[in-house]
Parts: sequence; structure tokens; C-alpha cells
Amino acid sequence: MPVPTSDLLAHRCRTLVRRGRHRQAVQALRQLAHRDQTPAAWVRLGAALARAERTDAAIDAFKQGWWLHRRAGHSRRAEVVSMLIDQVRVGAFPSAA
Repeated sequence: MPVPTSDLLAHRCRTLVRRGRHRQAVQALRQLAHRDQTPAAWVRLGAALARAERTDAAIDAFKQGWWLHRRAGHSRRAEVVSMLIDQVRVGAFPSAA
């Protein structure tokens, strides 16, 4: 049974992040987020963009993840994403996972 494309893409994203290939990781994470439309994918993209110091794009990705969490009824997860947005805004987002 073949592995679903989104699983291969998720694996590729993790591998690129682990290897420090941030530009390629952001591209792959963006593709994953748009394809899967899951809150987790958008939050991962936001984190990668924040680490790359692309603040506006990171906040946009985090906001999408926040909205998807809220829509799914995950208010605590949405709260955590809101805190991540605040960290990015003040320049306090951690540089390593």
C-alpha cells in the first residue's frame, strides 16, 4: 500500500528542518499547509517562518492555524497559538524547536 502524498511531504518537511535547510523546509511546509489545511500544518509553517525571521508571514500562518483550531473547537490549542503570535510580535520566538 503506497504512503499518502501528504505523509511523504510531512516526512520531507521534518527532514529538511532537522538538516537545517530552512528555505526548502518553508517551501515544503507551505505546500503541506495548503494541501492539508490542518491547524498543525499551519502552525508548523508559522514556526519555520518565525525562525527564518519572516515575521509578517509567520504571523499570517499562525493566524490561519489559530482560526482552524477555533473552528474545530480546540480553544486551548488556539490560546497557545495566540501566545506564539504574541512571541513573534515582540521578537521573543525561540530559535530552536
